[in-house]
Amino acid sequence: MNNFNGAKDADTYVWEPVKGAHVTVKYVDETGKALAQDNTLKGNIGRTYTAEKQTIPGFVFQSAKAGNETGKFTDQAQTVTMVYKKVTTATPTKPVVNGKVTVKYVDEANRELAKTEALTGKAGDHYTTKQKDINGYTIKKVQGTENGIFKASDQTVTYVYTKNPKKGADVTVKYTDENGQELAKSEVKTGNIGDKYTTAKKELTGYTFKEVKGSTNGEFTDKAQTVTYIYTRNDDNTVKPSDPAKPDIPDHSDDTDQPADNNSTVNNVVNNVVERVQTMLPKTSTEKVTLVGIVSVGLASLAGLVVWKKRK
Repeated sequence: MNNFNGAKDADTYVWEPVKGAHVTVKYVDETGKALAQDNTLKGNIGRTYTAEKQTIPGFVFQSAKAGNETGKFTDQAQTVTMVYKKVTTATPTKPVVNGKVTVKYVDEANRELAKTEALTGKAGDHYTTKQKDINGYTIKKVQGTENGIFKASDQTVTYVYTKNPKKGADVTVKYTDENGQELAKSEVKTGNIGDKYTTAKKELTGYTFKEVKGSTNGEFTDKAQTVTYIYTRNDDNTVKPSDPAKPDIPDHSDDTDQPADNNSTVNNVVNNVVERVQTMLPKTSTEKVTLVGIVSVGLASLAGLVVWKKRK
């Protein structure tokens, strides 16, 4: 350029910034699903941009794809994709709760007839129990739930059996004196094995109870049993008569109307009566012959004789 005059000919240039294209920041998971609203960054060409990370609940930042986290605005639109990974929170496992069911087999007196069983399983699972065949017994009832569900608390199922009746041996009850002589008729009691029996002493005339041998009360078994009530004889305090004095016989020797042997006849009659009564005494056990009875018999016989003589 010839003849240039800087003072006159110089131009003044003003720099004006040019807006750049937008930078779009996306927030997605590993499958590309949007997790948050896009963020649009604006700026002039040549200026620096920075894509900010966001806090997204349940996710953690993993990487930036399809663009840099930082860069410069240009005349071309840009996209920055922030990729997040889902946070896997371990779900706490519930503790396994086991239930227990006790199965018993007993008789009516709660005596064990078969071995007790124990069933275990998770609470909520089903359980099953069953009765057993036990020799000599028949099932009567079940206490508890035979088939059910295990619970956190323990459960019990009880099978109750009744004993089949079986005839037991006899129980003989005797009543004797100290020498074993029977004083009253023996009694025979019968029943099934395990049944109860009872006995009782008797009141026997002329005897006093002394002792008993054997079990007065008990149970019938498969073996014969004997219960013996023993008595002692009461003391005999009866007064035994001595020979009664012979009654005086009037002397009728001067009576010419009577035979000469009247006195001897009366004496013979009285003596015979006394002898007969005395003969009866040893043979009498329960009946007591008293002195009054003997005298009465003698007087009656004598009176009869006197009447007979008068008639003659």
